[in-house]
This record gives sequence, C-alpha cells and structure tokens, in this order.
Amino acid sequence: MQGGGNPINCGTCWKNMPPVTLIYLIITGPVSLALVISCLALSSKFNCYIFGYLSLTPYQIYQKGEVWRFFTPYFVNNSFWSIIYVLLGFFFSSVVLEKAMGSKRFGIMLAICLILNSLLCTAFQAFFGLIPGINSVTYFYNQWYDYTPIGSMPILILIQILDIRAHKRKQMMCCCFQMPVWLYIILLVVMAQLMMYPIWYGIFYNISAIIIAFAVPMKYLQVREQLPLTNAPGQAYDQNAAGRAVAPAGGDNFQFTTMNGAQTAQEKKKEAKTTKNESQWGKGGKKL
Repeated sequence: MQGGGNPINCGTCWKNMPPVTLIYLIITGPVSLALVISCLALSSKFNCYIFGYLSLTPYQIYQKGEVWRFFTPYFVNNSFWSIIYVLLGFFFSSVVLEKAMGSKRFGIMLAICLILNSLLCTAFQAFFGLIPGINSVTYFYNQWYDYTPIGSMPILILIQILDIRAHKRKQMMCCCFQMPVWLYIILLVVMAQLMMYPIWYGIFYNISAIIIAFAVPMKYLQVREQLPLTNAPGQAYDQNAAGRAVAPAGGDNFQFTTMNGAQTAQEKKKEAKTTKNESQWGKGGKKL
C-alpha cells in the first residue's frame, strides 16, 4: 500500500516514467541479460568474443573505423550483478533528474556526456598505450588494444553525480544511513570498479566519467521547480509539459498515483475543506 491508502499501480509507474529513462532500461536490461547468458553458454569467462564487438577499444575505433564502440559499452553489462546494480542505480537517479530537467534537455545532455566520456577515455588510453617508455608496462600497452567488457558503470556514475550537482545535494542515503556526498561518490566509484572483470581494468573508463560529470557547467543543470500535481479541481498537471494543464477523463474523481506517495486530487480537496472548516469553527467545534 502507498501513503494515503492507495495501492501501488505498476501500470501507472511505467506510464509516468520519463521516456529517456524508459528507453535506456528497456534496451540495456534485455540486451545485457542475453549477452551474459550467451557468453556463459559459449565460455566459462565473461570476456567472450561477443563483448569484443561492443567494447570501447581505441585501436578498433581509430584504425578500423568501428565508431559504434563510442556508444555500445554503455548499454551492455558483463555480469548479472552488474545488470541489477546499474539498472536500479540508474533508475532512481535518472527518473528524478529527467523529470526535473525535461526529457529533451536531459537526453541531449546525456548523449553529449557519453560521447565526451568515450573521447576522454580513449585519449587516456592513447597516452598510456602508445607513448614509448610508458607503454613498456604491459598493463598500459594493452589499453590501446584491449577488448575487456568494462560494462556500463560510467553512465551510472555520470547520472548520480549530475543529479547531486543539479539538486545541490549535501548528503546521500546509502546502506540505510546518510553520508556526505564526497564519501558517497567514492563508494560509488569503488563499487563500479569492483564490477569490472577483471577489477583492475576500466580505471580510465570510470575516471573519465567523474571528470565529465563535474565539468558540465551548472547552467546546463538547472532544474525546474517542483510542479504541483493539480491546478484546479479535476485538472491534473502534466509534468512533461511545463505550464500546460490537462483535464483527465473522469473529472473530479480523477486520482493521480505517484511513485513517492503524493496526495491524490480527492485527498487535496478533502484537506482544503477541512482547513476551511477549522478556520471558521476551530478544531473544538466552537465558532471563532
């Protein structure tokens, strides 16, 4: 049951989910699950050749022209735990941020951030993997050619940090207690790194996401003020279209069920009536 005695409606949840978040979840979940199952069937390791066609490999991008690799790593995960971790983390932050920014602006900003993250990451890999002397270390040399499936952790880091900055959060809830955002970000990055296979790969991948997330100017992270759910009795506010009220079917009996347990139109109407009566008669029933 939701706050106010209204049952949770999964259909309403999906219907009201912002489009960019919904599209990402629909694509990433099934695709990652299918790839992980396929790789387990073909090999005892997650690092199978299927992921090799989708990984962020600088050599394949710049010398073979496989430009799709700029995007595909953000839509595939290399383990079941990684799928759950990324999708849940992305969902809770992305829904709030997309509704606050608007789907169009959020989608454009996210796409640009992902491209910049790929460019910055491959720049790191080129520096350490191609410069003589530095590339004598096998780990750095392999960065230029490696096919390691590093997963979609950077998109989770990006969204979480952008949400923290956009809403100017000072604390975040984690493991049932509040912690300062700097500690939360450190824990987030550590957990993201632990999702890598093997865990010492993908360091540049995650570092690039942190840099890009903090480099986005604040003027592009401005969020709309919290919009009311109703403008007038029987009129529900369309959160995806600022300033435009829509009259739902059902008139005054319309109920808007939200994910965070907000009041319905009928509850607000009843509360307003109670407040009016108390202002005239007082809580004890005596006229003021």
